Amino acid sequence: MTKAKAEVVLLVLVLTSRGDSDQLHCIETERQALLSLKQGFIDDGNRLSSCTSTKRDCCAWKGIRCDNLTHHIISLDLHSNSSVPMLLGGEIGPSLAELQYLKYLDLSYNNFTNKFSTTLSDSLEHLDLSRNQFKGPFPNLSNFSYLRVLDVSSNSFTGLVTEVHFEKLSKLKTLYLSDNPLTLKINSTWIPPFQLHNLSLSSCNLGPQFPTWFKTQVNISFLDISNSRIEDSIPNWFSIQSTKLNFLNPSSNKLHGSIPYYLSNVKILDLSYNRFNNLTTLLCEPVNGTTKLLDISNNMLYGTLSDCHWNLKSLIVLKLDKNNLSGVIPRSIGSSYGIQYLFLGHNNFSGNLPSSLKNCTQLRVLDVKANRLKGNIPAWLGERLTNLIFLRLKSNNFYGVIPSSMCHLQFVQIFDLSNNNISGFIPSCIENFTSMVDKRFQKMSNISTQVPLDDGRQQVLLYEIVAMIMWKGVLRQYSRTLGLLRLIDLSRNNLTGEIPKELFNLVELVQLNLSRNNLNGSIPIEIGNLKKIDSLDLSNNKFSGVIPTSLASISSLSFLNLSSNKLSGRIPTGTQLQSFNASTYIDNDGLYGLPLTNSCLGDESPSGSQDHSSGAEGFTEDNEEWLDMSWLFMGFGVGFVVGFVGLCCIFLLFTSSRFTNFMGVSRD
Repeated sequence: MTKAKAEVVLLVLVLTSRGDSDQLHCIETERQALLSLKQGFIDDGNRLSSCTSTKRDCCAWKGIRCDNLTHHIISLDLHSNSSVPMLLGGEIGPSLAELQYLKYLDLSYNNFTNKFSTTLSDSLEHLDLSRNQFKGPFPNLSNFSYLRVLDVSSNSFTGLVTEVHFEKLSKLKTLYLSDNPLTLKINSTWIPPFQLHNLSLSSCNLGPQFPTWFKTQVNISFLDISNSRIEDSIPNWFSIQSTKLNFLNPSSNKLHGSIPYYLSNVKILDLSYNRFNNLTTLLCEPVNGTTKLLDISNNMLYGTLSDCHWNLKSLIVLKLDKNNLSGVIPRSIGSSYGIQYLFLGHNNFSGNLPSSLKNCTQLRVLDVKANRLKGNIPAWLGERLTNLIFLRLKSNNFYGVIPSSMCHLQFVQIFDLSNNNISGFIPSCIENFTSMVDKRFQKMSNISTQVPLDDGRQQVLLYEIVAMIMWKGVLRQYSRTLGLLRLIDLSRNNLTGEIPKELFNLVELVQLNLSRNNLNGSIPIEIGNLKKIDSLDLSNNKFSGVIPTSLASISSLSFLNLSSNKLSGRIPTGTQLQSFNASTYIDNDGLYGLPLTNSCLGDESPSGSQDHSSGAEGFTEDNEEWLDMSWLFMGFGVGFVVGFVGLCCIFLLFTSSRFTNFMGVSRD
């Protein structure tokens, strides 16, 4: 090839390349359909800024994907990010039907409100309308024979759903209808054309019988039928379905009877809020259970837990709270070496904490509140379970002293030993609760763990702890902010001695409750170090001396109770301490100053002195009218002088014995 010919060929290639780059890839009718669709949207976050008439290639618009050969739009993804939501609103216009080659449509996590039209491409394979405000009857999608994923959860679809809606959906693998007021009326003999892998019907009406059409679904791995009005036992035929189940949630129904042993192969098993009464077969049948999360809380379990060959050795989370279980906690529970979260509260367990628990060194949460457990608090709690971040022994019969080994719990964030019979001193080494000293330990706002759904850990469930916490005298539910709490509750015990000053090195502490003990001495001035304290209760003790002025400098304090002690002196002035009502300070005979009404003569309001001689006008405080009291004070002055002189004259006339008696009465 000559040099001239080579240059011509090169020029042709360059021109061809430039021509390709300028060529419009987008089908014009589909482009116009998208622009028309956008006009019906409310886009306050300007998410669709790339979709404009000036940008002619709609295949390059955000959320759009076109076929490489035909250039038809095959994917429209307008879902919002749940962590940083910028919701689209408005209505879905009819122009969506013009995208006849669409295979993938995701409008989830938005605020669309109209009825949803089923005039869509019959080649659709993935349809996600979840977490919107779509309303009206559930759409009939029976003509979408290529559909593999259908998610319309968390909307306002209504009415009956029958087998007719799914007649031709033979390729369907994922079906999510949860959180819609739907009633599934399915014939008991119906054989679905599909084999589902994932099914969620939570908060739909399925009951009262356990759905028999589930019998045909032998490949299902995820099943959520919580709050679906089922009043039945788990049928024997369900053992076949359970072989591939990784996730099963039939919670908040009225399921009853024994829990079948074959469910021990389900990785995530939530049976809470039902009426099950026996779990012996689940725990003791001679199979190697693979369950990692087991929640049977709020059921009707009764009797003792068998100390059998513990079947569930892979447990990470075990919740048996709020049942009627009794007897001792079996030693076999300690064979679940990898357990991280153990909830046994609100039962009737008695005896000691089993020493086998010291083998569960990965425990992060131990909650045994409201049982009848007794004995000394074991030293191994602090020596072996050093990963604890939540320890609640509340409302039992533990006695003895707080062992110094508890100070090894450097990660503990919630430390609750309240309402027991614990005596002795508060250990000064409590300052070793490092998570209450160093804010760098505050990594997450919640307390959660990842539970694998499969052996390869390809899928995991983020399990978030939900706990009821006594906060400012009110029982409150915490979940997403539980990890932000730093709490010590030693109330309702028999603790004695003074508060160790080291306690006030826990500068990240948010709540401290030492009420209803026999603590004495003065309140240390170091209490002012607790700059983040929100709730402080020292009531019903024997504290004496003055209230330290450093307490008035804590601006975060919103709940304070110092009542029923032996405190004296003036309440330090400052907007914080005067903002509480008088009940905060009552039953301290030596205290005076606002907000108490027994202020000494000459005490002034925290807002400054009042010029009574100037005839100031009355003012309003706490919805009460306070009038100009200058004349009353002048009357007090005259009366005091006259009364004092008269009293002296009387003393001169009385015998010494009567004088002694009079002084004795005055001291009472």
